[in-house]
Amino acid sequence: MRAQTVTVGPLATASANNICTSQTPAAAGQLAINGTLATAAATFTASISGNTLVVTAVSSGVIQLGQAVGGLGVPSGLTVVGPPAGPGQTTTVGLTGTYILSGSGTVSSTTLYTNTVATLDTARRVQLTTTGSDAGKTLTITGTDANGSIITEVLTAVNSGTSFTNLDFKTVTSIVASAAFAAAITVGTNGVASSPWVRLDEYTPFPTAIQASITTAFGTIQNYTIQQTLQDPNSATNPVAAYQLVWINSADPAVVGATVSVQSSYTYAPAFARVVMNAATPTAATTGAVSTIFVQNASPSF
Repeated sequence: MRAQTVTVGPLATASANNICTSQTPAAAGQLAINGTLATAAATFTASISGNTLVVTAVSSGVIQLGQAVGGLGVPSGLTVVGPPAGPGQTTTVGLTGTYILSGSGTVSSTTLYTNTVATLDTARRVQLTTTGSDAGKTLTITGTDANGSIITEVLTAVNSGTSFTNLDFKTVTSIVASAAFAAAITVGTNGVASSPWVRLDEYTPFPTAIQASITTAFGTIQNYTIQQTLQDPNSATNPVAAYQLVWINSADPAVVGATVSVQSSYTYAPAFARVVMNAATPTAATTGAVSTIFVQNASPSF
């Protein structure tokens, strides 16, 4: 197998609310993606009654046909389809007024957005912080990975604490709460990130050579760990959702919590491998990166 190289890091300073600032969902529906990493095509004050969006003030941007409407409590999947007088118009450029939505909901006058997206510095974990008794409730997070592919994860909350995704998001475009939350929550980042996955050939039972190299000053990185899994989201017989894969730390202790460049190996070929990097503290920036090469023996057994 041709050598495959993946890199993780560096990471910008993490923040518990740089995707969603403090808010308390009163029912199932979207969160407002309004942290410092977020941008929107338009930001405005509005209410939703049925399939009607009534805009009373626009603070930035222009509301146009086809834009997705977001904000705290907004049902997922709503888009602007037109003003009452002409859904066939190619654009709606009015600042205030009434618009027709593709679906229905009920939202009191509040700050809403169109086409919101939070763009992270690099693909990394998304963290949920709760302040109430909300164990078991979920957030469905949608965005893209490092390659721009759409990914979705259902993240389960804990009581008054933090939980974070198994997948690494480069962008976040939608966050939907499963139910009302008891108290305020925030969504942001922590100091954990994974490399892209390396696909190995599990039908070639020969060793795989590994070298993890610290490519820059290690800075505030605490450690990195090489992990692997035998599960496969694309399995024809036993597919597992990407965010539900069980990743196991390498059996080589030299690459578990490592702080220096290391060579290692697999005596077999897992389905996938990756490198996970942790920052020294939950909010520390990471000035270093870990570049890891996987080289699998190319001689098949048949």
